[in-house]
This record gives sequence, C-alpha cells and structure tokens, in this order.
Amino acid sequence: MIFLFSALVAASAGGAAAGYKLYPVRHPAVSSTAFRQSAILAHSAQMDGIKTIVIGDSIVEQADLSHLCDDGIVFNAGVSGARAQDLWPIADKVFVDERPRRIYISVGINDTAKVRLTTDEDFRSNYEALVARARTTADTVRLVLVSPTTRDGTHGASYFDQAAARRFNNIIREIGARNGLRVIDISDALKATDNMLPAEFSVDGPHLTAAAYVLWKSALSAECE
Repeated sequence: MIFLFSALVAASAGGAAAGYKLYPVRHPAVSSTAFRQSAILAHSAQMDGIKTIVIGDSIVEQADLSHLCDDGIVFNAGVSGARAQDLWPIADKVFVDERPRRIYISVGINDTAKVRLTTDEDFRSNYEALVARARTTADTVRLVLVSPTTRDGTHGASYFDQAAARRFNNIIREIGARNGLRVIDISDALKATDNMLPAEFSVDGPHLTAAAYVLWKSALSAECE
C-alpha cells in the first residue's frame, strides 16, 4: 500500500491551523514476473543485432551472459520465478521480432515447486510450445535440463519435488530427441548427483555462486555454433 502525504490547511476564528493526514492510495498488485516480462520486451525493442537469446528463470536472469557467445549480442530473457508458461509472452514477441541465430531454453525448476506443482501434461504442453516457437525463428535451439538444487537451504530439495524434476527432465529429453535438438545436462556441468547440487555451488538452494556460474556458462558456451 502506498500513502499520499497531504497537507490540509484549515482556517479558524483565532487564525490559521495546519493539519496533516495520510491517505491510502491503492494500486492493483503487479507481480515481479510481469514487471520483468515488461522490462525484457522494452529492452529488446531498443536493441539491434541480437544473435543469441537465453530464456528461462532466475538462474538465467542472474547470469552475466555478455560473453557467452562471441558472434554478437547475447540477450538475457531470464524471469525470476518463471515457469514454462510464463515465458510465452516473451517467446511470442522477442523470438519473432529478433529472429536470433540461436536460442537456449532453460526453465523448469519453478514448475517443480511443491506449492504450485505443474502437472506433467501441462509442463509438456507449455515446454513444447516454447520449443515450437523457437524452432520457427532460430537456426539453432538448445534445451537445458532442469537446474539442480542443494539438499539443504531455504529453497533446497524439500521445497522442490525431485521426482517431478526427474520426470520433467525426461520430458525435455523426449522433446529434444523428437525435434532433433541437443540437450544440455546442466547437472553434469555443475557436478550434481541425482539432481543434488554441491552445497558450495549454491547461495540458497537453486541459485548459483560465481564459481558455479563459470561451469554453467561454460556448458552453454560450448554450444555456440
């Protein structure tokens, strides 16, 4: 809630008196996801020569992608908290407008959150829609498996459904195989075992340290064809 500070000046027989009151001004809530989506669309509209788009969740958004590929601008289309379905507005606009050389899709961990677990059917449908849009606009499309998390931490293994993560990874592999697209197993790059990230590579569960990002970006850079 935002308060508007207003001065009320009242006259009286004995002279002027000033009174002050706080008036609540209510605005409709706008999610951080919507703000970030809007920012991405605004940023892309100001840029020319985007060669690579990396679209995904907070793992992507927090990454410095400036030197990921060396043949042109790399555009960060990461949205904190995003599930696969939340990336549709970006894909429908930015993919089509920019028509980059390559697109990386790295999303899925938020779909496994127990508080709002996405069904297998919905995840498959949402992910396939992203892939279909990417394939019509880019020469190269790479799929990144669901990011691992630590066993402990604020958003560790207890926060995310690990069985769902394994199922979603299998879905991503199936979609990749069906469409002839290479899949990047980010767990291998981050030395994760059974989708469990080493504690020293995380700040809170899923989010990566600077050292972990070196490995994460190296895995993606290897696919800059």
